Amino acid sequence: MACGSKAPSCSGELRHSVTVEQETQVSDGAGGFTTTWATFASILCKIKRTRGGEPFRYDSVVTEEVNRFVCRYRSDINAKMRLQFDGKTWNITQVEDWDYQHRWLIITAVAGIDT
Repeated sequence: MACGSKAPSCSGELRHSVTVEQETQVSDGAGGFTTTWATFASILCKIKRTRGGEPFRYDSVVTEEVNRFVCRYRSDINAKMRLQFDGKTWNITQVEDWDYQHRWLIITAVAGIDT
């Protein structure tokens, strides 16, 4: 798809390296398991801030950011995963195939709060 069209991005705009993490179970050595996060993939993204603010939560103010991460389409990323970018953990809230033609993936994620 050509740049300047209605596509959410051009491959030249994918400048930010983002780590995708997946929750995994690791043996704790005592017969049980511990939940941890492991690197699933590294992807290049265009990032657009969609919202930032300080919503009230449980009688306190919490700073949160919401960003849209645009990358080349992948079928193996889902909302149970999270992202690492700019020293922050981003909880994925939505993953969508932009035009249902498997070209671009739009990942909406929140930093600053647990989801």
